[in-house]
Amino acid sequence: IELGGEALQTVFAEDLERRLKEAKWDLNDDDNDQLAKFCISAFRDSSMLPSFGTKVFRCPAVKQEWSIAEITTLYKRAWGGLIDWADQHLVDKDAFETDRITFDGGAMRSLLLKNEFESLRRRHRGRHRTLPSFHFDTSPK
Repeated sequence: IELGGEALQTVFAEDLERRLKEAKWDLNDDDNDQLAKFCISAFRDSSMLPSFGTKVFRCPAVKQEWSIAEITTLYKRAWGGLIDWADQHLVDKDAFETDRITFDGGAMRSLLLKNEFESLRRRHRGRHRTLPSFHFDTSPK
């Protein structure tokens, strides 16, 4: 994730917005387990993380506007929840040592780990030797 001039990179903000609306997702919900599952499904389907060329992301599901900082916080929570969820559900815990995590046969494309995730990496360092560096597969399907 770049927090500079390009704001948050890559694609499909509209797709995420549609998914949130269809799921009637409450972005204020602190249930990281459910949030992680939702993000796993979304990422697995379409190599997606929203691109915020504008300063505000509108989510009709909750009729709120979210600043870049708020969206960044949401994805930090999703990442922490993903690790916690994987701790409980992944058969092969060593998946965290590889380039990608595989859930139910599908590859998840997730967040580029930058400095803003350092606190999460420190928090989980005792349980995982390393955290994966994910990248986006933007090649045509």
